[in-house]
Amino acid sequence: MSATNQPKSGTIAEPRKPYHHGDLRRAIIASATRRARHSGERAIVLREIAAEIGVSATAAYRHFTNRAELVDIVASRGIEEMAESMRTSLVLDAGVAAESESERAGLAAWADVRNACRAYVKFAIDEPQWNRMISETGGTSPVVREAADKLIAALRKPAEKGVPSGVFRAEISDTETLEIWSSLLGMSMISALGFIGEGKDVDRIWDVLDAQLQRVIGPILLTEKGQELVAEQKPFPAGALSDLTDWL
Repeated sequence: MSATNQPKSGTIAEPRKPYHHGDLRRAIIASATRRARHSGERAIVLREIAAEIGVSATAAYRHFTNRAELVDIVASRGIEEMAESMRTSLVLDAGVAAESESERAGLAAWADVRNACRAYVKFAIDEPQWNRMISETGGTSPVVREAADKLIAALRKPAEKGVPSGVFRAEISDTETLEIWSSLLGMSMISALGFIGEGKDVDRIWDVLDAQLQRVIGPILLTEKGQELVAEQKPFPAGALSDLTDWL
């Protein structure tokens, strides 16, 4: 480039190249998600997001029916992230000792139910603003309900794995599934708000969660045989539980 074609010092930079349709929508959702994680739903302001990514508010508004649609998308992303953390917490073939292979498989599945519940609570503590937004968004939107189905599937997976062992019940109703979810939601919210111990008191949080598993979740998921077997298996060996204490 010749010297005459070089941009002069102090001149205004060229405007950012326009987004392609799909790219702009993704950029808006990414910005809204960052804001929600930091400050909750109130931070999702389309005009501010448009200014942040360098487009007009009119261009941003074209991609969503209304603000509620964007809020639902961000909430669904949070639910999917929570479900993924539950899936990745599973040990599945944990080194649990038992008298028979079927009992060992059932106890390993129970350890993973515990892992999934721990991951749920950990997400709420790690992402308090996002989690609160999720709990307040509601499940009327199809995109939120689809994400919620993934969350329920993440909880059901280890339970279904334990059915052949006779440790887990074969049929769990939708009402019972919601009962489990509501108990976890309450537990996660009070943990995130700091009502269990001081700060991130992991031992105290897990003690309360274990009591909830024994008194609420266990009786829903486990057969009588399974409840007796789990009651005898204390504590679980270290290898059976995921390490979820990296936020200490």
